[in-house]
Amino acid sequence: MHNKILKAFLLAYDEVDPMDEYVEEFCKKSGIQRSQLLIKSRRVEYVRMKRLFANFMCDTYTKVEIARYLNMNHSTVIHHLNTHSENLEYDKTYNKMWVKLLS
Repeated sequence: MHNKILKAFLLAYDEVDPMDEYVEEFCKKSGIQRSQLLIKSRRVEYVRMKRLFANFMCDTYTKVEIARYLNMNHSTVIHHLNTHSENLEYDKTYNKMWVKLLS
């Protein structure tokens, strides 16, 4: 709750999007460039990154905000969030990347 209030305050008075800081952190930890996150593709490596990003951001941002940033429908973000535990269990690459993001 406090993160959302802080985000609204920063947007109103600073005009710097606080999402940029989280995106920078995500890109640094995952080793990708911001432009790769925004590529429209069904290739597994891009979908995996978007899925990781959605789960990384979901505690701070709404599904609609995440979807808007990734240029996708919010229902896709909901799907990414719902399949997170499955991916952790069955997709070893996804699991390793998630652990790396949390460290």
